[in-house]
Amino acid sequence: MIHSWLSKLATSGSHGGIIGNDRLWLIVAAVAWLAAVVAILPLGYGRDSDTYYMLRTWQYFVHAGKYVPSREPGFPFAEFSIGFAASLAGAWLSNLVMAVCAIASAVLAYLLALKLEVARPKLVAALFLANPWIMVQSVTSMDYMLGFVCLLGGMVAVLHGRLLPGVVLLAIAVGTRMPLLFYAGAFLWLASRSRLVPDLRFGEAFVALFFISGLFYLPVWTASSLRFDWLTASWIDDQGLTARLARLAIKPPRLFGLLPSLAALGVLAMLWRRGVLGLPWRASFAARLSLAMVVITLAIYARLPTDISYMIFLIPFLGMLLIEMGAVPVLQVLAVGGLVTAVVDIDPIEILSRDGDECGWLVRSARLSPHFIAGPVLAEVQEYDRGEACYRKLLLVDYASANSPVP
Repeated sequence: MIHSWLSKLATSGSHGGIIGNDRLWLIVAAVAWLAAVVAILPLGYGRDSDTYYMLRTWQYFVHAGKYVPSREPGFPFAEFSIGFAASLAGAWLSNLVMAVCAIASAVLAYLLALKLEVARPKLVAALFLANPWIMVQSVTSMDYMLGFVCLLGGMVAVLHGRLLPGVVLLAIAVGTRMPLLFYAGAFLWLASRSRLVPDLRFGEAFVALFFISGLFYLPVWTASSLRFDWLTASWIDDQGLTARLARLAIKPPRLFGLLPSLAALGVLAMLWRRGVLGLPWRASFAARLSLAMVVITLAIYARLPTDISYMIFLIPFLGMLLIEMGAVPVLQVLAVGGLVTAVVDIDPIEILSRDGDECGWLVRSARLSPHFIAGPVLAEVQEYDRGEACYRKLLLVDYASANSPVP
């Protein structure tokens, strides 16, 4: 019975009852996303120390007239954009900018899937909006959504034949987060080989992409006395292979929630046994592009498996890949799981900090002990003041309140 339902659902159209109504899926996801944004937006800068480092970079601009990267290798476009918005009206404005970028990214994910002739593009946007880490980053003054909207916007522009605006947007994405160079370069190479854009020549486009995006990094290059030792990032090599493997085993499934990810794997296995799955690699540019983006994301995360938010760039592409494979039920399980995980999640590891360490900087030990915790959205609401308590001291000049202009 379950096998029959899965097979029927995998091949159903966008109006096949409640479960198959793509518009309903999108509406539910959008409402949940909006509720998360409304709850978090006025609470300040959040719990990510990197936000405060970027505000400090802006203050170096204003008070010292020099560029000091928030962290290596530098995130220049985001540092300037977020700092400028915060200097005008504080956290509520810089957070609102991220929310606008996020909803624009959802629209662009839909348009990208539509252009690539993915059968159910509304589900791609729904999966994006239903993810709890997307919800949090949509209203956190960080670089993710700035990079995301430029990356997807550049792809859509290029596929519509607008090569110059497309390459410029892709370059701005790289100027926001340097690892997006891998995404942008892979996209241009695949698009040039697919002949979807007849005028696209990969060599010329990539040189333009590399040069324009490189301009964003001139400040950090000159600040490093024209050396290239800034072309690095934080690593965790000192934690050993065991710690890396443990992170790779535990953290990626938590992108959608541990139990939802396991359920999705189970549904995927059932669909495979029913013989309804396929991967139209040769016929579908959407499948090739999506698989490449997912692999790039996982490869980057394997090098630095720390923050789960690093993996959010694969979400719309995973949605398109699952649709192209005929695995729509898997996508829907992940979407539902994301909505649930936003509120409650299961953490398989219990991390113990030293007594008196409220910020969790001094880890004493970690042990395997599955337990329920607040999901990313609920945790952000409940612990919003932790960021100020732990990281406000990083600023060069303190502010009167989070929602007042940064001095």
